Amino acid sequence: MGRIVLHHHGRLKEKSIVALYSIYEQRLKSRSIKIEFHSEKLEIQEYYDQICTLDGEKIFLDERGAFKSSFEFADMIKVSTLESKNIHFCIGPFDGWQGVLTDHDLKLSLSPMTLTHEFTAVLLLEQIYRSEEHTSELQSPCNLVCRLL
Repeated sequence: MGRIVLHHHGRLKEKSIVALYSIYEQRLKSRSIKIEFHSEKLEIQEYYDQICTLDGEKIFLDERGAFKSSFEFADMIKVSTLESKNIHFCIGPFDGWQGVLTDHDLKLSLSPMTLTHEFTAVLLLEQIYRSEEHTSELQSPCNLVCRLL
């Protein structure tokens, strides 16, 4: 089974964001999710190069990325984990990826609005949590029967 890894450039600083982040971190504790904070001293190219060496699918959070509904997001995670692929969600620094990403990189946007990188981390964790709930709900016998009707 694949693992979900959330990469974040720098530590969270805003107290209210840290509190929200902690709530989702606790909710996801028992699942196969790893959170890695990378030093904010890393230059953006170094951070990107480190991520590119990792095994599995890399998804870069970027305002120019594709939009997905919560169900499409859940399906994307389900497919990767069933294929035993790791998924690396990568949040850039506060000023974005600054032209480091290529056309070949998979980009995801969580909103057409501009979000802080800290709030993006919370929203991403919430969607990962929600995707786990969607997946388990869809697998229940009751929902299977309802979907077949």
